[in-house]
Amino acid sequence: SLLHHPDRNVGKDVAEQAQAGMLFERIQKAHEILTNPDAYQLFQTTGSPDGSRDMEVSIGLPKFLLEKKNHNLVLVVYLLILVVLVPISVGSWYSQSKLFGDRLIMNDSYNIYTYLLEKGIKLEHLPEVLALSAEFRSLPPRSAADKELLEKLSQ
Repeated sequence: SLLHHPDRNVGKDVAEQAQAGMLFERIQKAHEILTNPDAYQLFQTTGSPDGSRDMEVSIGLPKFLLEKKNHNLVLVVYLLILVVLVPISVGSWYSQSKLFGDRLIMNDSYNIYTYLLEKGIKLEHLPEVLALSAEFRSLPPRSAADKELLEKLSQ
């Protein structure tokens, strides 16, 4: 053990000093185990001179979820979320995403544009073509004042 003592390794490079320091600590710990009968007995039974070092890992959950009487309720809620809500959410998202094509333009709008452009629509009618877009079908109804203004503009 004196060979690896930190005082005997002065002047060597840092890596050799660190290695010698670690070896010295291990030798010192082994000496303590071998000279102390209680530490030796613990080392023989548990593999550590300090006794068993079982580590308990847990998740920070509320006590309500971990109580034995609530296990069935927690399981039912978990299954409802996993088996019912997640598939419904994914299905709803997918059915909405099928309505849209590239660049978030609705497929119905693409069909209208294609049909009217194949008919040879004139450039001056382009605002009406754009007004037929499917995106405008779900606009909220206008107020009475807006309707009056639109009627005046259309005359």
